[in-house]
Amino acid sequence: MPPSQQNYQNQQAAEGKTKVDLSALTLRAEKRGGGAWKLMAFSFMLLAIASGGYFGLDLGYRPYLEKEVAKEQAKIDNLLSLVSKEDQLRFRNFYYQLLNLQQILGQHIVASKILPFFQDITLTQVTWEHFTLNVEQRQLSLTGYTKDYVTLVQQLDVLQANPHVLTYTLENVGTRKEDNKVTFGVRIIFDTGLLKSA
Repeated sequence: MPPSQQNYQNQQAAEGKTKVDLSALTLRAEKRGGGAWKLMAFSFMLLAIASGGYFGLDLGYRPYLEKEVAKEQAKIDNLLSLVSKEDQLRFRNFYYQLLNLQQILGQHIVASKILPFFQDITLTQVTWEHFTLNVEQRQLSLTGYTKDYVTLVQQLDVLQANPHVLTYTLENVGTRKEDNKVTFGVRIIFDTGLLKSA
């Protein structure tokens, strides 16, 4: 034990205080101080691994990828040299014409698609007398008649169940005097995809 530590212990014993073992405290303090070096060494190890991975990819894998890209570019250039400039220009013009045609046809309205829709929303007991189609407003107006109100309600159920019908409005419901048929009008708003060609 060092002399200063011995003197301190002797002084404590003379004053009647308990003896404290300072060598044990010194050992514990040294053990705690070693953790910082371990953390520092671990951090340097992680840094070395990350740096090695980065430089390995940068110096090893990047040249390989650049070489592969250059090979593929050479193949493309070789193919381009096989086709004359006039043929390339004609092909590009033809390709853009096809793209424009596809865009135009995608927005084209096909009115004949209304007939299968019309057939789907009509009961056999209903007779239509008037039919008006407004494509801009996506509106179909129908006037017709049926034998009774029960059939009219069934017709409205068919309209409500159809996925292309967004809304419908029942108008001018009445009874004809000459044959007691129920007359009515329906204004239907249908979805935008119904009449599109694509």
